[in-house]
Amino acid sequence: MVACGAELVTHIAKTWDLEAGQPAGAVPDTRWSGHAPSMICVLGMHRAGTSATTGALSRLGLHVGPPERLMPSRDDNPAGFFEHQALSDLNDEILRRLGGTWDEPPALRAGWQDDPGLGDLRDRARGLLREDFGAAPLWAWKDPRTCLTLPFWQPLLPGPRYVLCVRNPLDVARSLQVRNGFSIQKGVTLWMQHMTTAVRHLTSAPVLVVAYNDLLDLTEIEVGRLAAYVGPHVPSAAERDAAIGSITATLRHQQSAPADLFEPAGAWHDASAFYVFLRSLAALQRDEGPPPDGPSTFGSWLALYARRSREGIEARHQSERLQEVLEAAQAEAVQTIDGLREELDVAARVLETTRAESDRSVEALRGVVTELERARAGHVELLRYLETPVGALKVAARAWLPAPVHARLRRWGLRWMPGLLREGSAGSE
Repeated sequence: MVACGAELVTHIAKTWDLEAGQPAGAVPDTRWSGHAPSMICVLGMHRAGTSATTGALSRLGLHVGPPERLMPSRDDNPAGFFEHQALSDLNDEILRRLGGTWDEPPALRAGWQDDPGLGDLRDRARGLLREDFGAAPLWAWKDPRTCLTLPFWQPLLPGPRYVLCVRNPLDVARSLQVRNGFSIQKGVTLWMQHMTTAVRHLTSAPVLVVAYNDLLDLTEIEVGRLAAYVGPHVPSAAERDAAIGSITATLRHQQSAPADLFEPAGAWHDASAFYVFLRSLAALQRDEGPPPDGPSTFGSWLALYARRSREGIEARHQSERLQEVLEAAQAEAVQTIDGLREELDVAARVLETTRAESDRSVEALRGVVTELERARAGHVELLRYLETPVGALKVAARAWLPAPVHARLRRWGLRWMPGLLREGSAGSE
């Protein structure tokens, strides 16, 4: 696959050295026999209006090939493709030899078109062009695959001018989703690959940009632009009417609002920007008239786009770097907060442990206080007892008699001492 999205736009911005005046121009094939006919090459992505545009050119008097050589119409294009079947098959073979297909474009290295291995295809192409278009003074050729293979054909074409068909890539993607089952993302990517690959080789020739919605909504104006662009042939009124009548709004089955291409935000940024550029260029050409046959104004506009692309890419890179700085700062802040939260958790656990120990100490102190209260109560009772004569004598007797004697007397049952003491106490009163 070729690069797409931001990588492809970066590649374009770097390789379009248009400010230096070095466009990748085409060199006409000097081996073309007979007169030098005028031809128009219609380019554009599949489902982008190339068939309707080429059909209009056919009705304006341009030869598009022998009818029996044209691709037959199908349910998805009942009005006809106006596409030379053998040339389209040749494009498929070119892509196959390069390792891809139109819906899986190959990586195209610089100078691929000069590969000797394509020599037989060049001879075949030259023969087809001479046989089916050599006698036509004015002819047109269309195949969306040519967006990818244009460098192969440019040396074989007699001073081509180009019509570039532009349609909203989201509408193209939705149409391809219906016809081919592709995802929207793949459809948009294919649009970008075809369009950017084509315009890289359109910097030195006249290019008329035709927007699909304009072709359907401003049909008379757009057919008039095509008629003014076809060259020395001046289409008749009948030819103009036939061309206008061939284009109807029923051709359009998908139409997105302009803002839809920018949602979801950033998903198709490059395709959106490139489409807006080409769409604006179509409107500008409509206001200024057909492009001249001299130096390509299209190339100068591409130079401007290349400069703006570089500026946009740099701005995006700066934004991405800022985003990285912000994300790093945010990550650091989160890490700091997590560290503080962990320290707070540790402090909370320590505090909880300290509180539990404090609670146990308080309980222990309460036990001591209780014991002290009991001891105090006993001391108070003792003091009260000592305050009586009997109590004093008992205490004195215990203090006077040796402990063994006192104990023996208690064993012998000498209980008279308390009575005596009581009597003594009563006598003293």
